[in-house]
Amino acid sequence: MTGLLSSIEVILSMPITEIIKTMPLGKPIEKVLAAKEGEVGHLLELTTALISDKNENTHQLMNTDAISKEILQQAFLDACKWCHTLELDS
Repeated sequence: MTGLLSSIEVILSMPITEIIKTMPLGKPIEKVLAAKEGEVGHLLELTTALISDKNENTHQLMNTDAISKEILQQAFLDACKWCHTLELDS
């Protein structure tokens, strides 16, 4: 869910801190979205770098956590498959 909301400020043209005030989110998710802190915040940065094709950031973040490219790609594919099972477009 955090990843799904990470780009909402671009879509709505509003700061994320204002958007999260209007949503029933848990405090940990609010904190990650607003400040990208902690482990989940770091993973959100890594995912954002991956999907936005910022390769230099992706490699740097992968090296920080010693995450292999294969593991990252598989996790991304698994997340895509999970999103597909939600059938949100029907």
